[in-house]
Order: sequence, then C-alpha cells, then structure tokens
Amino acid sequence: KYGSSGRVNDYLTTWLAEWVEEYGVDGCRCDTAKHVEMDSWVKLKNKCVAALKKWRQNNPSAEGANWDEDFWMTGEHWGHGLGKDGYFTSGAFDSMINFSITGSVSANPGGLGGPETMEGMYSKYAADINSDPNYNMLTYLSSHDTGLVRQNLYWQGTAFQLLPGGIQIFYGDETARPLVSGVSVGGDGHAVRSDMNFGQNADLLAHWQKVGKFRANHVAVGAGSHSMISAYNSSTGYTFSRSYMDDNVTDSVVCCIGAPANTQIAVDVSSVFGNGKTVTNEYDGTTAVVTNGKATFNSGKQGVILISGPQSTISMSLKGAYGFYDSETVTAAIRGADYAMVSVNGGAEFRVTNGQTFEIGAGLPVDTMIEVTMTATNSVET
Repeated sequence: KYGSSGRVNDYLTTWLAEWVEEYGVDGCRCDTAKHVEMDSWVKLKNKCVAALKKWRQNNPSAEGANWDEDFWMTGEHWGHGLGKDGYFTSGAFDSMINFSITGSVSANPGGLGGPETMEGMYSKYAADINSDPNYNMLTYLSSHDTGLVRQNLYWQGTAFQLLPGGIQIFYGDETARPLVSGVSVGGDGHAVRSDMNFGQNADLLAHWQKVGKFRANHVAVGAGSHSMISAYNSSTGYTFSRSYMDDNVTDSVVCCIGAPANTQIAVDVSSVFGNGKTVTNEYDGTTAVVTNGKATFNSGKQGVILISGPQSTISMSLKGAYGFYDSETVTAAIRGADYAMVSVNGGAEFRVTNGQTFEIGAGLPVDTMIEVTMTATNSVET
C-alpha cells in the first residue's frame, strides 16, 4: 500500500494523516517539537491539511464538515515564550505552548500577578499575538511538567481567562485539584497528576465557568485589540476594552476586574457603547442603560464585571507593537465609517481611512505612554 522507497518521515506523516482523513481530527499537539527537523513538521502539516479537506468532502453531513479552518498544529518546546520564530516560519506551526507564566518546576508556582500588573501583560500579548494572523501562543497556568498554581484561584480564573491569545486549562485548575500527597513534583514524580476532584469547590468552579463562558461567547476577548480604559485603582478596579472585526464578525466588550467586592461601579463604556444602549454584565446577568458614557453594575463577590451589548455600527482598531524604541508604524482598521479623525497624545487631529498607516513615538523620551484617540461618524452614530 505504501511502497518501499519513501523516507521514514514519509511513512510516519502519511500514517498520521490517515487518522485525519478517516476520523476528521482537526488539530494536534506535537510534544518536544525540537527533536524533529522542521521539514518533517511541514510535511505533516501539509498532509493533514489535505486530509481534513478530503474528510469534509467525504462527510458533508458530519459536524464540522462545513468549517473552513485548516488543520491546526500546536508545538511544545520547553521554555518557549512569546515570539514568532522558526517553528512558525519554517515549521508550519500555528501556535506554540507559552511557558512564560509558570515555566519553572515548583510544587506551587505563583501564576499571574495582581490587577495592578495586568495592563502591561494584556497590552503586550494583544499587540504581539493578535496583530499577526499567522502567529498564536497557547498559554497555561499549571501543567504536568511544572506544578499546580493554587494561590488565589478566583483571581487566576479571572485574569487568565481574559488573556489575549490561546489558553489551555490544565484539569483541576478550576476546582483546586490537590497534588498527590507524598509524591515529588518534576522529574519522575507524578504529584501533579492526581485524580480529578469532581464535586468539590463548586463555587470556584462556577466562577471559572462564568468567565470562561464569557470568553467563549466573545471572540474579542482572545483575538481582539486591547485598550486600557482606566488603570487599576483599589476603589474602582482595572477597566479595559477588547474589539475584534473581520469580514464576518464584529465584537466588542468592556471588562472591569480587581474591583472591591460587592460595590456599585460606574464603568466607563463610552468607547464601545453609546448613551441609551442597554448593556449586560454577563458575570451575573444584570443589565444597565448607558448614561453619560457609563454603565453602573455591582462588582459582586469577586470584583468582576464583564460587559457586552449591542454592537456599534462603527468598529475601529489599531495594529502595531505595544512596546518599541524610537517610533512605530501603526495601521488603522475602520468599518462602518468612511474615515476616522485621529489624535495622538491630545495633539491636532488628522484624517485616516481603513488600512492607512501612520507613525507614532518619533522624538519622544523612552518610557513615554502614547494614547491614540480615534473618532468616526456615520449616519447612525459617532
């Protein structure tokens, strides 16, 4: 059936692709990717892409047969952090596992920092990952190689699930699954691979599910552009927006996290939702009418407000690096309006159209924060 003149990787990649063609498998994780040469990964990816298309043609009524995404390939290379490298450009990987948060072996690694630290991370991840359709990262808190993050899991469930880019939840992070008692972590130890603690910590699980459902319902959370609305303050929390648009989807949300518990918070939503619009806090299902650019919600026990609402007829975003030296060229994306008026750090406005680029940062001192404001109008709204 396979002949006898092929290379070893010809046979292996053909056999693996047969699983895709027969069963419709639409992606895989390649462990210890550094031990296989890049051309073999490319060969596997190309065969699996072709095999998935054939499965869809042969199974037109099956679930997933009408999807148009290609076969997805994620790689694992111990210690890999953010950054597009040869795995993407030469190995045809769609994403790599990100070890940046808890990449060291520890029985109880720390996970994400508090709300005062999240703006830098969210902005960097959104700018690095979501500005390039051919690059993604898959970030985790806990893993079988490192340890189990168990400090403040309510906060971890919030901050982690709102992280831009892909994420993976190691089983039991959402229920505080404990280590195996008396067994080492790392090396030959399997302390992190305890049985799932089903039925325990229901309140924690419900919190993770609420934030996770919000992420699942809104592509903007993981794939959108990120904009800080207000920096962290112990009285009002940390507020930001995410916006996503392509040829088929427009999605925008506003999130307030790290707020004091059970407090009425007037959240500034003016950059996303207009006055008079009814918006929903998807964390608890309550609604509010936007008044003077703000929507007031109770922050609840965990200090979390996740706001969605009717999408504007106008969508705008900027693509460019979050951090840079000297200057950066950014690209404007505009839908629903012919143009936008742009101001940089409160300066004179200038006009841009969809796809137009402009430069920011030239001549400014190092560590200067740059604020870009875009205003657009159509027949319905501004």
